[in-house]
Amino acid sequence: MTNEDWIRALLTPPARRSVNEMKLQISEMSIGAHIGATFLSPTFGVYVVWGNLTRVSVGDLALSAFSIESKGKPANDILRFDTSGRSVRAEGPADPAPDLEHGSIVRATFEDDFGQYNVVGPAVLATSAPMIGVGRWVLAYKGAPGVCLRHLDVLAAPGSLGLSAPLPTLSWDDTDTDASM
Repeated sequence: MTNEDWIRALLTPPARRSVNEMKLQISEMSIGAHIGATFLSPTFGVYVVWGNLTRVSVGDLALSAFSIESKGKPANDILRFDTSGRSVRAEGPADPAPDLEHGSIVRATFEDDFGQYNVVGPAVLATSAPMIGVGRWVLAYKGAPGVCLRHLDVLAAPGSLGLSAPLPTLSWDDTDTDASM
């Protein structure tokens, strides 16, 4: 499988969301386990986050501060889990983040108070603020790399893989995250 085929497979939603399989996977997950979760968001499109599981204050399992389940059921925005324990860190410098084009497919490594997270997905531009992100994570804000961004690899130019990208968003205020991520 080529790198382009891997990216297409990774960012293509499954034909059917397998809730029962995900419930079984959740029942076998433990705090600190390294997993991946594929999300579908109207704002950010399809993106994947890998990292070590934590538990948020309400008791849900989470990747960083983002819940992946509630009471043993997958969160509504989860398409599938990767429980292989594998993920690939971005290796490039964070400096190019402010110049990314909307729809570029990127791999980014972020670090926050919960640990390190690797994210693959389309870069999404905010039209009313000088911000660009991937998933719920900020790649660049006001011309500088995001505070949690450690490394960035541009995997594909906008539209080059035939994957759909979400439209630019009005602002991150439309989502459930803050600009510090």
